[in-house]
Amino acid sequence: MARENVGRRFEYEKFGPLIALAILFVISAFASPYFLQTQNLLNILRQVSYTGIIALGMTFVIISGGIDLSVGSMVALVGGVVILALNWLVGIFGAGGEAWAILLALLVGLLFGAGLGALNGLMVTLGKIAPFIATLGTMAIFRSMALYIGSAGVFRSQSRLFPDLGMGSILGIPNPVIVFISLAVVFAIILNKTRYGRYLCAVGSNPKVAKYSAIKVNL
Repeated sequence: MARENVGRRFEYEKFGPLIALAILFVISAFASPYFLQTQNLLNILRQVSYTGIIALGMTFVIISGGIDLSVGSMVALVGGVVILALNWLVGIFGAGGEAWAILLALLVGLLFGAGLGALNGLMVTLGKIAPFIATLGTMAIFRSMALYIGSAGVFRSQSRLFPDLGMGSILGIPNPVIVFISLAVVFAIILNKTRYGRYLCAVGSNPKVAKYSAIKVNL
């Protein structure tokens, strides 16, 4: 009997959010005749993909037993830096080199975001600061920097092609949805099929046991 109760609880914890989402979907379909229209569903997928991409990165942090309160401010700051870099590069390459300007600006954003994430990680691992405290501080710092460099947080792109990254589509599927699904597949492979993924789960489950298992853990 005890095993059956544990099994039922496990199944509920595993499929509970999916069931709740299905119920919400059905209620929305009955509440509005426009909900099930293709364009509306694509718009919903486009909107949730932005949050989903961020959540994929946060998944690694949470699995490892950490927390990052600065992720929202970091996204705003990195996005602002990408826009500023893009505007500067468009001025250099001109209208004919907008594609290269966008690629380089995105690369700048990836490197800058990785640097900010590394800063959080170093404060937690080397500085021995609790993740909650460390990321609470960087959240305020990143938010202030975004407001400062963007004149109260307003960033305007001078590229005509840049908006197509978020609003464009391939074969009718919005670009953000394609990026989200692609990253989800890659991250799933990393977590389930690589040594790094196994180490990450081990550290999040029990850092001391992971350390005794010859996994490098900064305790």
